[in-house]
Formats: sequence, C-alpha cells, structure tokens
Amino acid sequence: MENLKKKYQEKYFDKTDLFTLVAMVPINHQPHPYCLGAEHIERYHIDTTKPCAMRVHPETKEWSTAYKKGYVKCNLPFEEHTYEVAMILQLKKDTDENEVGLFIHNMSETFLVDNITEIAFEETPNKYKIHAGTPNNQPDGNVEVSG
Repeated sequence: MENLKKKYQEKYFDKTDLFTLVAMVPINHQPHPYCLGAEHIERYHIDTTKPCAMRVHPETKEWSTAYKKGYVKCNLPFEEHTYEVAMILQLKKDTDENEVGLFIHNMSETFLVDNITEIAFEETPNKYKIHAGTPNNQPDGNVEVSG
C-alpha cells in the first residue's frame, strides 16, 4: 500500500492545496486476507531462527517460532486472494462540490488500474467542509427581507 500511496502522492497530492492523502487501505478481501501459515514456513524453508520468522507467544509472551495455522483448506494461490483499495483523504480547506468532483475525476482513470473502489474523508480538527455550489456563494446566515 505504501507504493500505491507514494504514486498518488507524487502524481496528485503534492500539487494540491485541497486534500491530504492520509492512507490507502486494503478492503473487501476475497476470500480472506492472504497469510503465511506454518506450512508456508516449512514448504519454503524460511529460517525460523531469524527474528522476522518469529512472533510473541500469546501465553508466555516470549519470542517463539510457533505459528498459528493459516486459513485451513484454502489452497488458493496468492493471485486468487484479492482486495479492493479505499483512499482516505482529509480536506485542507473549505471547498465546494465542483472543485472536489473535478479533482477526483482527474484521478479516476487510474482508479480501475489500482483497484481503488472507495474514497473516504477523515475529519480534521478544523472541520473543513464540502459545500454545494461555490465557496463564494455560500449563505452567510443573513437573510434580507424586502417588502
């Protein structure tokens, strides 16, 4: 996901004052997230004496080479474990739906290639908003009454 985030950061987000790209998150795993189980370790002769092949044992809280089983009887190759990607964004300022739509539309041709199916907005401490219309035409709360 870091490479995908870097790709979008450099291509789109380094040049905008509209959004911050917070994260790219894998979602909707089919049939489940791919994992390495004990059988993979044995099959591929991974050196279990190396720290990367160890984990903390849940009961003793010590480093162990004991592994939880992977998904039993899955037998699907790595390529058949799929997922989609959600892009998490934060606004950098108040804006309007037209500006947001244009920005997202400009990125959309790469969404299919990168399997990005969702965009989510994370609130900022400043609570920036996307308004209907343009920011200059926002109601200011004052109502003129003629008559």
